[in-house]
Amino acid sequence: MVPFTASLRIYPVNGCWVYDDHRVVVENWHAELWLDAADSVATYLSGRDRLTRQPKLEPAFT
Repeated sequence: MVPFTASLRIYPVNGCWVYDDHRVVVENWHAELWLDAADSVATYLSGRDRLTRQPKLEPAFT
């Protein structure tokens, strides 16, 4: 859980899985998308990198 008061540089919107840096599977409300175009995969790799560089958040519940 991410608190509403958290300051984030980028917001995770959809769940996605990156396979071998060549394919991304994205779950949306209406479909599961299998992406293998280099520019699409690069977009999700960039997003993953930006999310992992954010400061660590304290757990909302212990």
